[in-house]
Amino acid sequence: MLKLFNDLTRKKETFKVQEQVVKIYSCGPTVYDYCHIGNLRAFSFDDLLVRYLKYKGYNVIHVRNLTDVEDKIIKALNNNPDRNLKDYTKYYIDAFFEDCKKMRLTDSSYYPRATEYIDKIVDFIYELIRKGFAYKVHDGSVYFSLSKFKEYGKLSQLDKRDLKQGASGRISTDEYSKEELNDFVLWKAYTPKDGKVFWETKLGKGRPGWHIECSVMSISLLGSTIDIHSGGEDLIFPHHENEIAQSEAFSSKPFVRFWLHSKHLLINGQRMAKSLGNFYTIRDLEKQNYNPLALKLLFLSCNYKNQLNFTFDSLNVMQKNLNDINQLLGQLTNYFSENQFNEEKHDAVQKKSEDIIKKVKIALDDNLNSPLALTHLYDYISFANSLISSGEISKKIAELILDYFKDLDSIFGLFTFQEKISGDLEAKLWQRYNARKTKDFATSDALRKEFDSLGIVIGDIPNGFTATRKI
Repeated sequence: MLKLFNDLTRKKETFKVQEQVVKIYSCGPTVYDYCHIGNLRAFSFDDLLVRYLKYKGYNVIHVRNLTDVEDKIIKALNNNPDRNLKDYTKYYIDAFFEDCKKMRLTDSSYYPRATEYIDKIVDFIYELIRKGFAYKVHDGSVYFSLSKFKEYGKLSQLDKRDLKQGASGRISTDEYSKEELNDFVLWKAYTPKDGKVFWETKLGKGRPGWHIECSVMSISLLGSTIDIHSGGEDLIFPHHENEIAQSEAFSSKPFVRFWLHSKHLLINGQRMAKSLGNFYTIRDLEKQNYNPLALKLLFLSCNYKNQLNFTFDSLNVMQKNLNDINQLLGQLTNYFSENQFNEEKHDAVQKKSEDIIKKVKIALDDNLNSPLALTHLYDYISFANSLISSGEISKKIAELILDYFKDLDSIFGLFTFQEKISGDLEAKLWQRYNARKTKDFATSDALRKEFDSLGIVIGDIPNGFTATRKI
Protein backbone atom coordinates (compact mmCIF):
# COMPACT_ATOMS: atom_id res chain seq x y z
CA MET A 1 0.00 0.00 0.00
CA LEU A 2 1.49 3.31 -1.11
CA LYS A 3 1.99 5.91 1.61
CA LEU A 4 2.93 9.52 0.88
CA PHE A 5 3.89 12.36 3.18
CA ASN A 6 1.15 14.96 2.81
CA ASP A 7 2.48 18.47 3.45
CA LEU A 8 -1.06 19.65 4.13
CA THR A 9 -1.57 17.32 7.13
CA ARG A 10 2.15 17.01 7.99
CA LYS A 11 1.96 13.23 8.13
CA LYS A 12 2.30 10.09 6.06
CA GLU A 13 -1.02 8.91 4.67
CA THR A 14 -2.20 5.94 2.67
CA PHE A 15 -2.79 7.01 -0.91
CA LYS A 16 -6.12 5.84 -2.32
CA VAL A 17 -8.17 6.90 -5.32
CA GLN A 18 -11.39 5.74 -6.89
CA GLU A 19 -11.39 3.87 -10.22
CA GLN A 20 -7.56 3.82 -10.38
CA VAL A 21 -7.38 7.31 -11.95
CA VAL A 22 -4.86 9.75 -10.45
CA LYS A 23 -4.99 13.45 -11.29
CA ILE A 24 -1.72 15.30 -10.75
CA TYR A 25 -0.74 18.92 -11.28
CA SER A 26 2.95 19.82 -11.16
CA CYS A 27 4.31 23.33 -11.31
CA GLY A 28 6.49 23.59 -14.39
CA PRO A 29 9.17 26.05 -15.43
CA THR A 30 8.89 29.80 -15.76
CA VAL A 31 10.35 30.06 -19.23
CA TYR A 32 12.55 33.14 -18.98
CA ASP A 33 15.83 31.18 -18.85
CA TYR A 34 17.19 27.64 -18.98
CA CYS A 35 16.11 25.28 -16.20
CA HIS A 36 18.79 24.91 -13.55
CA ILE A 37 19.55 21.62 -11.84
CA GLY A 38 17.50 22.65 -8.81
CA ASN A 39 14.42 22.81 -11.04
CA LEU A 40 15.36 19.46 -12.50
CA ARG A 41 15.44 17.84 -9.08
CA ALA A 42 11.76 18.72 -8.60
CA PHE A 43 10.91 17.56 -12.12
CA SER A 44 12.81 14.29 -11.58
CA PHE A 45 10.78 13.66 -8.45
CA ASP A 46 7.60 14.13 -10.48
CA ASP A 47 8.99 11.61 -12.95
CA LEU A 48 9.51 8.99 -10.23
CA LEU A 49 6.05 9.67 -8.82
CA VAL A 50 4.30 9.31 -12.17
CA ARG A 51 6.35 6.30 -13.25
CA TYR A 52 5.67 4.44 -10.01
CA LEU A 53 1.96 5.19 -10.02
CA LYS A 54 1.75 3.86 -13.58
CA TYR A 55 3.81 0.84 -12.54
CA LYS A 56 1.24 0.15 -9.84
CA GLY A 57 -1.51 0.15 -12.46
CA TYR A 58 -2.97 3.62 -12.05
CA ASN A 59 -4.18 5.67 -14.98
CA VAL A 60 -2.30 8.93 -14.42
CA ILE A 61 -3.44 12.24 -15.84
CA HIS A 62 -0.49 14.54 -15.31
CA VAL A 63 -0.52 18.27 -16.03
CA ARG A 64 2.69 20.29 -16.03
CA ASN A 65 2.17 23.94 -16.79
CA LEU A 66 4.47 26.28 -18.65
CA THR A 67 4.50 29.75 -17.10
CA ASP A 68 4.96 31.96 -20.14
CA VAL A 69 3.86 35.31 -18.66
CA GLU A 70 5.16 36.46 -15.29
CA ASP A 71 7.25 39.25 -13.71
CA LYS A 72 10.64 37.65 -14.50
CA ILE A 73 9.66 37.17 -18.13
CA ILE A 74 8.58 40.81 -18.40
CA LYS A 75 11.91 41.91 -16.96
CA ALA A 76 13.79 39.67 -19.40
CA LEU A 77 11.81 41.09 -22.33
CA ASN A 78 12.61 44.63 -21.24
CA ASN A 79 16.27 43.66 -21.53
CA ASN A 80 15.59 42.24 -25.01
CA PRO A 81 13.33 44.86 -26.63
CA ASP A 82 13.62 43.30 -30.09
CA ARG A 83 11.98 40.04 -28.96
CA ASN A 84 8.28 39.39 -28.55
CA LEU A 85 6.73 37.32 -25.78
CA LYS A 86 5.82 34.28 -27.89
CA ASP A 87 9.19 33.90 -29.61
CA TYR A 88 11.16 34.60 -26.45
CA THR A 89 9.34 32.01 -24.35
CA LYS A 90 9.24 29.44 -27.16
CA TYR A 91 13.05 29.33 -27.16
CA TYR A 92 13.15 28.34 -23.49
CA ILE A 93 10.14 26.03 -23.78
CA ASP A 94 11.99 24.12 -26.50
CA ALA A 95 15.08 24.03 -24.27
CA PHE A 96 12.97 22.67 -21.40
CA PHE A 97 11.68 19.82 -23.56
CA GLU A 98 15.24 19.05 -24.64
CA ASP A 99 16.22 18.78 -20.97
CA CYS A 100 13.26 16.50 -20.27
CA LYS A 101 14.28 14.20 -23.11
CA LYS A 102 17.88 14.04 -21.91
CA MET A 103 16.72 13.24 -18.37
CA ARG A 104 14.19 10.73 -19.70
CA LEU A 105 11.33 12.43 -17.87
CA THR A 106 7.98 10.93 -18.76
CA ASP A 107 5.76 13.02 -21.00
CA SER A 108 2.94 14.76 -19.17
CA SER A 109 -0.63 14.44 -20.41
CA TYR A 110 -0.88 18.21 -20.88
CA TYR A 111 1.53 21.15 -20.99
CA PRO A 112 -0.78 24.16 -20.75
CA ARG A 113 0.63 27.64 -21.27
CA ALA A 114 -0.74 30.52 -19.25
CA THR A 115 -1.13 32.72 -22.33
CA GLU A 116 -3.58 30.17 -23.79
CA TYR A 117 -5.93 30.62 -20.83
CA ILE A 118 -6.38 34.38 -20.62
CA ASP A 119 -10.14 34.31 -21.26
CA LYS A 120 -10.66 31.58 -18.67
CA ILE A 121 -8.48 33.47 -16.20
CA VAL A 122 -10.60 36.58 -16.65
CA ASP A 123 -13.83 34.60 -16.15
CA PHE A 124 -12.35 32.95 -13.07
CA ILE A 125 -11.45 36.33 -11.57
CA TYR A 126 -14.94 37.67 -12.31
CA GLU A 127 -16.41 34.76 -10.38
CA LEU A 128 -14.14 35.52 -7.40
CA ILE A 129 -15.29 39.16 -7.50
CA ARG A 130 -18.94 38.04 -7.69
CA LYS A 131 -18.49 35.79 -4.67
CA GLY A 132 -16.84 38.58 -2.68
CA PHE A 133 -13.33 37.07 -2.54
CA ALA A 134 -11.73 39.61 -4.88
CA TYR A 135 -11.98 43.32 -5.55
CA LYS A 136 -10.88 45.84 -8.15
CA VAL A 137 -8.85 48.93 -7.23
CA HIS A 138 -8.59 52.37 -8.82
CA ASP A 139 -5.88 51.49 -11.34
CA GLY A 140 -7.84 48.51 -12.69
CA SER A 141 -5.89 45.77 -10.89
CA VAL A 142 -7.77 43.02 -9.06
CA TYR A 143 -6.71 41.58 -5.70
CA PHE A 144 -7.70 38.57 -3.63
CA SER A 145 -9.01 39.47 -0.17
CA LEU A 146 -7.23 37.31 2.41
CA SER A 147 -9.66 38.29 5.13
CA LYS A 148 -12.50 36.64 3.20
CA PHE A 149 -10.77 33.25 2.99
CA LYS A 150 -10.66 32.01 6.58
CA GLU A 151 -8.40 29.00 5.95
CA TYR A 152 -5.56 30.97 4.39
CA GLY A 153 -2.22 29.68 5.63
CA LYS A 154 -3.22 26.05 6.22
CA LEU A 155 -0.52 24.66 3.93
CA SER A 156 2.37 26.80 5.13
CA GLN A 157 0.95 26.98 8.68
CA LEU A 158 0.80 30.74 8.77
CA ASP A 159 -0.81 32.70 11.55
CA LYS A 160 -2.09 35.84 9.86
CA ARG A 161 -2.35 37.65 13.18
CA ASP A 162 1.43 37.51 13.63
CA LEU A 163 2.32 38.86 10.20
CA LYS A 164 3.07 42.47 9.40
CA GLN A 165 0.75 44.45 7.21
CA GLY A 166 2.12 46.86 4.62
CA ALA A 167 0.85 50.38 4.28
CA SER A 168 -1.31 49.56 1.25
CA GLY A 169 -2.56 46.18 2.47
CA ARG A 170 -1.82 44.79 -1.00
CA ILE A 171 1.14 43.34 -2.83
CA SER A 172 1.49 43.37 -6.60
CA THR A 173 4.67 41.34 -7.15
CA ASP A 174 4.47 37.62 -7.96
CA GLU A 175 7.02 36.53 -5.35
CA TYR A 176 7.30 37.80 -1.78
CA SER A 177 8.11 36.69 1.75
CA LYS A 178 5.78 35.74 4.58
CA GLU A 179 6.57 39.04 6.31
CA GLU A 180 5.08 40.85 3.31
CA LEU A 181 1.80 38.96 3.45
CA ASN A 182 -1.08 41.04 2.06
CA ASP A 183 -3.91 40.76 -0.41
CA PHE A 184 -2.28 39.40 -3.53
CA VAL A 185 -2.81 40.37 -7.13
CA LEU A 186 -4.99 38.38 -9.53
CA TRP A 187 -4.99 40.79 -12.47
CA LYS A 188 -2.33 43.42 -13.07
CA ALA A 189 -3.44 46.61 -14.74
CA TYR A 190 -1.12 47.66 -17.53
CA THR A 191 1.88 49.84 -16.73
CA PRO A 192 4.59 51.06 -19.13
CA LYS A 193 7.06 48.52 -17.74
CA ASP A 194 4.88 45.76 -19.21
CA GLY A 195 5.85 46.93 -22.70
CA LYS A 196 4.07 44.89 -25.34
CA VAL A 197 2.78 42.28 -22.92
CA PHE A 198 -0.91 42.91 -22.23
CA TRP A 199 -4.40 41.76 -23.14
CA GLU A 200 -7.48 43.88 -23.69
CA THR A 201 -10.20 42.15 -21.65
CA LYS A 202 -13.43 42.94 -19.85
CA LEU A 203 -11.27 43.44 -16.74
CA GLY A 204 -9.36 46.10 -18.66
CA LYS A 205 -5.92 46.23 -20.23
CA GLY A 206 -3.40 44.14 -18.35
CA ARG A 207 -2.08 40.64 -17.63
CA PRO A 208 -2.69 37.89 -15.07
CA GLY A 209 -0.78 37.47 -11.83
CA TRP A 210 1.31 34.33 -11.54
CA HIS A 211 -0.73 32.51 -8.89
CA ILE A 212 -4.10 32.66 -10.66
CA GLU A 213 -2.64 31.01 -13.75
CA CYS A 214 -2.07 27.63 -12.08
CA SER A 215 -5.49 27.54 -10.41
CA VAL A 216 -7.25 28.14 -13.71
CA MET A 217 -5.19 25.65 -15.70
CA SER A 218 -5.55 22.96 -13.05
CA ILE A 219 -9.31 23.32 -12.64
CA SER A 220 -9.84 23.61 -16.41
CA LEU A 221 -7.99 20.38 -17.15
CA LEU A 222 -8.44 18.27 -14.01
CA GLY A 223 -11.55 19.56 -12.28
CA SER A 224 -12.12 21.23 -8.92
CA THR A 225 -10.34 18.62 -6.79
CA ILE A 226 -7.13 16.84 -7.74
CA ASP A 227 -5.29 14.00 -6.07
CA ILE A 228 -1.73 15.33 -6.00
CA HIS A 229 -0.07 18.70 -6.45
CA SER A 230 3.72 18.71 -6.55
CA GLY A 231 6.52 21.24 -6.72
CA GLY A 232 9.65 22.47 -4.99
CA GLU A 233 9.40 23.50 -1.34
CA ASP A 234 10.07 27.12 -2.32
CA LEU A 235 6.58 27.17 -3.88
CA ILE A 236 4.71 26.40 -0.66
CA PHE A 237 4.51 30.10 0.12
CA PRO A 238 3.16 32.15 -1.46
CA HIS A 239 2.39 30.28 -4.67
CA HIS A 240 0.69 27.13 -3.45
CA GLU A 241 -0.93 28.87 -0.52
CA ASN A 242 -2.47 31.32 -2.95
CA GLU A 243 -3.54 28.55 -5.30
CA ILE A 244 -5.50 26.95 -2.47
CA ALA A 245 -7.22 30.22 -1.58
CA GLN A 246 -8.21 31.07 -5.16
CA SER A 247 -9.29 27.57 -6.11
CA GLU A 248 -11.32 26.77 -3.01
CA ALA A 249 -12.93 30.20 -3.00
CA PHE A 250 -13.92 29.63 -6.62
CA SER A 251 -15.28 26.08 -6.36
CA SER A 252 -16.18 25.74 -2.65
CA LYS A 253 -14.47 22.34 -2.81
CA PRO A 254 -11.13 21.02 -1.50
CA PHE A 255 -8.48 21.81 -4.12
CA VAL A 256 -5.81 19.15 -3.46
CA ARG A 257 -5.82 15.89 -1.48
CA PHE A 258 -2.03 15.39 -1.29
CA TRP A 259 0.59 18.14 -1.43
CA LEU A 260 4.09 16.84 -2.19
CA HIS A 261 7.15 19.11 -2.13
CA SER A 262 10.77 18.24 -2.83
CA LYS A 263 13.53 19.84 -0.78
CA HIS A 264 16.02 22.41 -1.99
CA LEU A 265 19.20 21.48 -3.79
CA LEU A 266 22.45 22.87 -2.38
CA ILE A 267 25.68 23.26 -4.33
CA ASN A 268 28.73 22.40 -2.23
CA GLY A 269 26.74 23.31 0.86
CA GLN A 270 25.55 26.68 -0.51
CA ARG A 271 22.38 27.87 -2.12
CA MET A 272 22.56 28.02 -5.90
CA ALA A 273 22.87 31.50 -7.39
CA LYS A 274 24.41 33.07 -10.46
CA SER A 275 26.11 35.60 -8.19
CA LEU A 276 27.92 32.75 -6.42
CA GLY A 277 29.06 31.19 -9.69
CA ASN A 278 27.40 27.86 -8.86
CA PHE A 279 24.37 28.06 -11.14
CA TYR A 280 24.34 24.93 -13.33
CA THR A 281 22.16 23.74 -16.17
CA ILE A 282 22.17 20.48 -18.10
CA ARG A 283 24.16 22.25 -20.79
CA ASP A 284 26.85 23.21 -18.30
CA LEU A 285 27.21 19.60 -17.16
CA GLU A 286 27.26 18.24 -20.69
CA LYS A 287 30.13 20.57 -21.55
CA GLN A 288 32.06 18.72 -18.84
CA ASN A 289 31.08 15.36 -20.39
CA TYR A 290 28.55 14.37 -17.79
CA ASN A 291 25.60 12.20 -18.74
CA PRO A 292 22.33 13.93 -17.68
CA LEU A 293 21.12 10.54 -16.44
CA ALA A 294 23.98 10.51 -13.93
CA LEU A 295 22.39 13.63 -12.46
CA LYS A 296 19.05 11.84 -12.34
CA LEU A 297 20.69 8.92 -10.53
CA LEU A 298 22.15 11.40 -8.03
CA PHE A 299 18.69 12.84 -7.42
CA LEU A 300 17.31 9.34 -6.80
CA SER A 301 20.09 8.61 -4.31
CA CYS A 302 18.52 11.09 -1.88
CA ASN A 303 14.92 11.02 -0.67
CA TYR A 304 12.94 13.91 -2.11
CA LYS A 305 12.05 15.11 1.39
CA ASN A 306 15.73 15.47 2.31
CA GLN A 307 18.04 18.26 1.24
CA LEU A 308 20.52 17.14 -1.39
CA ASN A 309 24.01 18.61 -1.52
CA PHE A 310 25.30 18.52 -5.09
CA THR A 311 29.04 18.13 -5.57
CA PHE A 312 31.02 17.11 -8.61
CA ASP A 313 32.59 14.32 -6.56
CA SER A 314 29.16 12.82 -5.98
CA LEU A 315 28.24 13.29 -9.65
CA ASN A 316 31.44 11.47 -10.67
CA VAL A 317 30.43 8.52 -8.51
CA MET A 318 26.99 8.43 -10.13
CA GLN A 319 28.47 8.66 -13.61
CA LYS A 320 30.67 5.64 -12.88
CA ASN A 321 27.76 3.72 -11.36
CA LEU A 322 25.60 4.43 -14.39
CA ASN A 323 28.34 3.36 -16.80
CA ASP A 324 28.81 0.14 -14.84
CA ILE A 325 25.07 -0.58 -14.95
CA ASN A 326 24.87 0.05 -18.68
CA GLN A 327 27.94 -2.14 -19.22
CA LEU A 328 26.19 -4.96 -17.35
CA LEU A 329 23.03 -4.51 -19.43
CA GLY A 330 25.11 -4.73 -22.58
CA GLN A 331 26.63 -8.00 -21.36
CA LEU A 332 23.19 -9.43 -20.58
CA THR A 333 21.86 -8.37 -23.99
CA ASN A 334 24.72 -10.04 -25.84
CA TYR A 335 25.48 -13.00 -23.62
CA PHE A 336 26.58 -16.04 -25.59
CA SER A 337 27.06 -19.38 -23.88
CA GLU A 338 27.33 -23.08 -24.61
CA ASN A 339 25.47 -23.78 -21.36
CA GLN A 340 22.18 -25.62 -21.72
CA PHE A 341 19.04 -24.40 -20.02
CA ASN A 342 18.93 -25.47 -16.38
CA GLU A 343 15.45 -25.31 -14.88
CA GLU A 344 16.66 -25.39 -11.29
CA LYS A 345 19.04 -22.50 -11.94
CA HIS A 346 16.31 -20.63 -13.80
CA ASP A 347 13.91 -20.96 -10.87
CA ALA A 348 16.56 -19.78 -8.37
CA VAL A 349 17.36 -16.71 -10.48
CA GLN A 350 13.68 -15.96 -10.92
CA LYS A 351 13.07 -16.21 -7.17
CA LYS A 352 15.96 -13.82 -6.45
CA SER A 353 14.68 -11.41 -9.12
CA GLU A 354 11.14 -11.42 -7.76
CA ASP A 355 12.51 -10.85 -4.26
CA ILE A 356 14.40 -7.77 -5.48
CA ILE A 357 11.31 -6.41 -7.23
CA LYS A 358 9.29 -6.93 -4.05
CA LYS A 359 11.88 -5.07 -1.95
CA VAL A 360 11.99 -2.17 -4.42
CA LYS A 361 8.21 -1.87 -4.28
CA ILE A 362 8.18 -1.97 -0.47
CA ALA A 363 10.76 0.84 -0.42
CA LEU A 364 8.87 3.01 -2.90
CA ASP A 365 5.55 2.34 -1.18
CA ASP A 366 7.09 4.08 1.84
CA ASN A 367 6.89 7.66 0.59
CA LEU A 368 8.93 6.90 -2.54
CA ASN A 369 12.07 5.94 -0.62
CA SER A 370 14.31 5.93 -3.68
CA PRO A 371 17.65 5.58 -1.80
CA LEU A 372 16.48 2.29 -0.27
CA ALA A 373 15.09 1.17 -3.62
CA LEU A 374 18.49 1.86 -5.21
CA THR A 375 20.18 -0.21 -2.50
CA HIS A 376 18.12 -3.19 -3.66
CA LEU A 377 18.88 -2.36 -7.28
CA TYR A 378 22.61 -2.38 -6.56
CA ASP A 379 22.17 -5.73 -4.82
CA TYR A 380 20.60 -7.09 -7.99
CA ILE A 381 23.43 -5.65 -10.08
CA SER A 382 26.00 -7.46 -7.92
CA PHE A 383 24.00 -10.67 -8.24
CA ALA A 384 23.85 -10.37 -12.04
CA ASN A 385 27.55 -9.53 -12.31
CA SER A 386 28.49 -12.61 -10.29
CA LEU A 387 26.39 -14.84 -12.56
CA ILE A 388 27.99 -13.41 -15.69
CA SER A 389 31.57 -13.66 -14.43
CA SER A 390 31.01 -17.26 -13.32
CA GLY A 391 29.59 -18.15 -16.73
CA GLU A 392 27.21 -20.59 -15.05
CA ILE A 393 23.96 -19.43 -16.67
CA SER A 394 22.45 -19.99 -20.07
CA LYS A 395 21.51 -17.34 -22.60
CA LYS A 396 17.85 -17.79 -21.69
CA ILE A 397 18.55 -16.99 -18.04
CA ALA A 398 20.55 -13.91 -19.06
CA GLU A 399 17.50 -12.78 -21.04
CA LEU A 400 15.33 -13.37 -17.97
CA ILE A 401 17.55 -11.13 -15.84
CA LEU A 402 17.54 -8.49 -18.57
CA ASP A 403 13.74 -8.49 -18.57
CA TYR A 404 13.75 -7.77 -14.84
CA PHE A 405 16.10 -4.84 -15.40
CA LYS A 406 13.71 -3.52 -18.04
CA ASP A 407 10.92 -3.83 -15.49
CA LEU A 408 12.96 -1.84 -12.97
CA ASP A 409 13.81 0.76 -15.58
CA SER A 410 10.12 1.46 -16.13
CA ILE A 411 10.26 2.84 -12.58
CA PHE A 412 13.61 4.65 -12.65
CA GLY A 413 14.03 5.67 -16.29
CA LEU A 414 17.83 5.46 -16.12
CA PHE A 415 19.23 2.63 -18.18
CA THR A 416 20.55 2.41 -21.73
CA PHE A 417 19.81 -0.91 -23.40
CA GLN A 418 21.92 -2.08 -26.32
CA GLU A 419 20.81 -3.77 -29.51
CA LYS A 420 21.26 -7.49 -29.89
CA ILE A 421 24.14 -8.61 -32.07
CA SER A 422 23.02 -11.14 -34.65
CA GLY A 423 23.64 -12.34 -38.19
CA ASP A 424 27.16 -12.13 -39.61
CA LEU A 425 28.52 -10.32 -36.56
CA GLU A 426 27.27 -13.04 -34.23
CA ALA A 427 28.74 -15.71 -36.50
CA LYS A 428 32.09 -13.96 -36.45
CA LEU A 429 31.93 -13.71 -32.63
CA TRP A 430 31.48 -17.47 -32.42
CA GLN A 431 34.33 -17.90 -34.91
CA ARG A 432 36.57 -15.94 -32.60
CA TYR A 433 35.35 -17.94 -29.58
CA ASN A 434 36.03 -21.28 -31.27
CA ALA A 435 39.49 -20.10 -32.43
CA ARG A 436 40.35 -19.20 -28.84
CA LYS A 437 38.93 -22.49 -27.62
CA THR A 438 41.21 -24.43 -30.01
CA LYS A 439 44.14 -22.19 -29.07
CA ASP A 440 44.24 -20.51 -32.49
CA PHE A 441 45.25 -17.28 -30.79
CA ALA A 442 46.38 -15.55 -33.99
CA THR A 443 42.84 -15.76 -35.43
CA SER A 444 41.29 -15.03 -32.06
CA ASP A 445 43.37 -11.91 -31.49
CA ALA A 446 42.87 -10.65 -35.04
CA LEU A 447 39.08 -10.95 -34.70
CA ARG A 448 39.16 -9.27 -31.29
CA LYS A 449 40.99 -6.30 -32.84
CA GLU A 450 38.43 -6.20 -35.64
CA PHE A 451 35.60 -6.03 -33.12
CA ASP A 452 37.47 -3.43 -31.11
CA SER A 453 37.62 -1.23 -34.22
CA LEU A 454 33.83 -1.58 -34.44
CA GLY A 455 33.46 -0.39 -30.84
CA ILE A 456 32.54 -3.85 -29.55
CA VAL A 457 34.25 -5.13 -26.40
CA ILE A 458 34.44 -8.90 -25.97
CA GLY A 459 34.46 -10.40 -22.49
CA ASP A 460 35.57 -13.99 -22.11
CA ILE A 461 33.70 -16.09 -19.55
CA PRO A 462 33.60 -19.84 -18.84
CA ASN A 463 31.77 -21.62 -21.67
CA GLY A 464 31.08 -18.45 -23.61
CA PHE A 465 31.55 -14.71 -23.99
CA THR A 466 29.82 -11.34 -23.84
CA ALA A 467 29.93 -8.57 -26.40
CA THR A 468 29.13 -4.98 -25.46
CA ARG A 469 29.23 -1.78 -27.42
CA LYS A 470 31.54 0.84 -25.94
CA ILE A 471 29.73 3.44 -23.84
